[in-house]
Amino acid sequence: MDFTIRIDVTPELLNAINRMADAVIRLIAAPAIIVKQEAEPVAEPAPQAEPAAETESISLEIFRKSLGEISRRSPAVKEQVKGILKTHGYDKAVDVRPEDRRMIMDEVAAL
Repeated sequence: MDFTIRIDVTPELLNAINRMADAVIRLIAAPAIIVKQEAEPVAEPAPQAEPAAETESISLEIFRKSLGEISRRSPAVKEQVKGILKTHGYDKAVDVRPEDRRMIMDEVAAL
């Protein structure tokens, strides 16, 4: 079952939502791990599921809007955002590949 939810948010709220989703995934997976351990003892701890939020990309609309909001804080911040884009080989936000948006967004959110 797949769900798609679209929310226009600030980078801080997006990070909080992603942390909450990770916690829910861990809670859902925990009962299965406990049942498995009770049924057959395992010497090594069961691996935890990869957080889904890390593999999902940010939509171009949210990415551009968030970068724009952060860039408007000051001219210095705007130049820092441009610098981050340049270090990853991009001239404009629209050029950023979907798989790179989260990484760049995390760097920009730290400004």
